[in-house]
Amino acid sequence: MDAPDNEARRPRILIVDDEPELLVILREFLGGEFELEEAATGSEALEMLARGAFALVLTDINLPGADGIAVLRAAKAADPETEVIMLTGNASTMTAIEALRDGAYDYLAKPFDLLELDQSLRRALEGAAPAGREPTVRAAVAGGQPGTANQ
Repeated sequence: MDAPDNEARRPRILIVDDEPELLVILREFLGGEFELEEAATGSEALEMLARGAFALVLTDINLPGADGIAVLRAAKAADPETEVIMLTGNASTMTAIEALRDGAYDYLAKPFDLLELDQSLRRALEGAAPAGREPTVRAAVAGGQPGTANQ
């Protein structure tokens, strides 16, 4: 009887960002469909990852305590199947390459479009390859597209 319980479970997502306004936006956008947990610092996220696995982690790169790359590495160390989508207001080619090499599923520049985030998140949870990863990285490096979620 474990299978029905597991099927009924909503995917568990950890959102890591030090911007309270963005946490509210993401909570409202994703909360009805996913089991959400939040961390405002990289250190807090590392503690949460040490206590249990998540299906997906959405993390800012610039965080107090520990940066998003450390969160990415900890998520992958805890469970290599965990997908991680990086969010940043300060996109750089070097950071994007490092994040993708360390196993990030996608890299989105703030402000990002919530529909773009939703599509990336759903592809990640379905195990699909990221669509247009290179254009996404190029957009991140160039400062991204205007959207509804801000820095």
